[in-house]
Amino acid sequence: MNTLVKKDYTTLIRHLPEVHSYIKANLSEKRYLHSLRVARVSAFLCRREGLPAISGHLAGLSHDMARELSDELILDYAGRIGYKRDDTYDSVVLLHGMAGRYILAKMFGVVDEDVLSAVEHHTLGHPKLTLLGKIVFCADYIEPGRDYISFEKYNSFISMPLNDMVVSVVDDCRKRGYKIHPITQMMIDNIVFLREACVDQKG
Repeated sequence: MNTLVKKDYTTLIRHLPEVHSYIKANLSEKRYLHSLRVARVSAFLCRREGLPAISGHLAGLSHDMARELSDELILDYAGRIGYKRDDTYDSVVLLHGMAGRYILAKMFGVVDEDVLSAVEHHTLGHPKLTLLGKIVFCADYIEPGRDYISFEKYNSFISMPLNDMVVSVVDDCRKRGYKIHPITQMMIDNIVFLREACVDQKG
């Protein structure tokens, strides 16, 4: 078991330089720097939550790697991992996580499902979002370079338990006037349901 964990860890480390080079060459300076900050916050939260920091670093670094591709390429790459056009995603840009997953898997050979899933679902979240997925979802929103994140607000978010942070991120989006996507709301409903079920069991 320890050998398998070590092997996965070293494999993820090997992907970092090539992914870093890719995003530096293919993203605007602003989004490249954003990706570096998301990687740092994700790595910090991984250490806090007992996950390998390298998982958060790679997923955070990769999360927006397809964000600036053309709509045609995003649709093409998302389609290659099973996306079929419907009304669930009302904007092509929401599919850049799926396209990023395709690039990571096919172009860079990443096989770590936790990392791939976190990249795929970082835009809207998912009712079955993994621990790493929740970390990247939050880190993308709260990284301190965001113009709506003050030092105090960042510290408030980062000090919360992870599930509370996810709920607070979505609440903050709502307060800022954004419509919450049904997939995101399903994720929040699931977190709240599990939290209430846990309280009932303790009671």
